[in-house]
Amino acid sequence: SGLFILGLQAWMMVEGFLGFLVLCIDVYAVVHVLSSNEPVLKRTVWIIAIVVLPVAGFIAWILFGPRDPRET
Repeated sequence: SGLFILGLQAWMMVEGFLGFLVLCIDVYAVVHVLSSNEPVLKRTVWIIAIVVLPVAGFIAWILFGPRDPRET
């Protein structure tokens, strides 16, 4: 029983860390979308996608999102 509790607590720490990591990368993506030169509607759609689907939205933004003109 004691080992199960320790394993559960360790798993909860891992989940907490992963949740925090997803939050950080989503904030990063939203900040970059807001600072892009894309039209307001396109930025709004990206932000909604990132917020509603945190992991999938971030991956889609990385693959298809607006690019920084300095990076091209």
